[in-house]
Amino acid sequence: MRQKFTCPNCSTRFKADIPDDLPMVMCPTCGTNIPVIRDEIGSVGDNLRQAATREGNWIVWAAAAFAAEVSRDEYKTAAEPICKTSALANERILSGVRKEVKEGKLKPAAAKFAKASMEQASTLKRLEALPQPAADEARLARWLSYLKLEAELFATAGRKLKAGDKPGAEHVFAKLTPNANKANNQVLPFEFHYCRLEPQKFT
Repeated sequence: MRQKFTCPNCSTRFKADIPDDLPMVMCPTCGTNIPVIRDEIGSVGDNLRQAATREGNWIVWAAAAFAAEVSRDEYKTAAEPICKTSALANERILSGVRKEVKEGKLKPAAAKFAKASMEQASTLKRLEALPQPAADEARLARWLSYLKLEAELFATAGRKLKAGDKPGAEHVFAKLTPNANKANNQVLPFEFHYCRLEPQKFT
């Protein structure tokens, strides 16, 4: 039976085909268990029910059902809250960092870039865990590789600044915008807002 769900934790909306008597499904974004509300109509055979529920396999079954049918709109709906959280976090983390670098306050700026790199890496793991539209798997793999590179560039910039190498850090900054442009071009069909990379805000 197909049902629509909205995660109470992260507000992700998704659909899944749920066998009869399964107690809950797992949010594909944050992993929260969501109770299944049923009426009295329809059922599935005992073999299917037992196979789906044995040793927690209902979680795997539900996630697979969602993954098999995820659309671009559904992927965007799942990804954007993750990206929004990360974007707002990095706005706070990197606030004032451009001025600090300009004024030679390299150690505080280094700490901010190191922290931003960890935030980006954490976001990347959450995005990599999302089910993807089958037709877009190659496109999204390239996009995620550019997101990974941005996290690595942030980390490198932090190390350069910590070592007092301002020219070296600026050389790293120069790589951020071209990388962001490549990333954003990969996912133009998704019409992302928060999942767009905009390093020019910070560097």
